[in-house]
Amino acid sequence: AYDEFLQGFLTERGKHRLLKKLQTEIIPAEFTDITILHTDIVHYFEQALQFGFKHDSAIIHLVKAQIYLKNDRTLQQLIAQANEEIGEHFPIIVAQTVYEQAKRIFKKEK
Repeated sequence: AYDEFLQGFLTERGKHRLLKKLQTEIIPAEFTDITILHTDIVHYFEQALQFGFKHDSAIIHLVKAQIYLKNDRTLQQLIAQANEEIGEHFPIIVAQTVYEQAKRIFKKEK
């Protein structure tokens, strides 16, 4: 029981660190010309977790993808399409593919 508690604590602590890194380093570095609220980043982060992504790099890609997509329903479609093409066993590649597609969509809309 203690091992499970410790594992849960470490997992939560890791998530908290990743979220802080997204808010203070990763997102400001990529989105220099857009102001993104920390609460929005929290929402996008939680959304990535709800989609079942657990790897840090996958979560980072999905948070950035949501910013590019302005968090619309396209994200679910892109994830489903990438899962179909790549397979659900490769979540980091799926997330990276979704991120790249979202970035392309954003640039087309500019």
